[in-house]
Amino acid sequence: MKPAYIFGITVIVYFLGMALAQDTIQFIFKPLLVSSLLFYFVITTKRAQSALKGWIIGALVFSVAGDTLLLFANTNELFLYWDFAPFW
Repeated sequence: MKPAYIFGITVIVYFLGMALAQDTIQFIFKPLLVSSLLFYFVITTKRAQSALKGWIIGALVFSVAGDTLLLFANTNELFLYWDFAPFW
């Protein structure tokens, strides 16, 4: 399966979860959106040698971490603070 299909399927399932108001699907697929985009980026730029590639991978990794922490912000305010910490 091509990496673009994995990202596309993840987007479709996440938007279906939003349309059907299924919180569980949204909770699971929210971090998977950027994770699948990260996977797609790494696979398609496998042979590229650039410092920018490392920065983009780092940004996507921190984005996944931020999305995951935001999922738990309703249960504990500390998760919200940890999510905003990299921006200070």
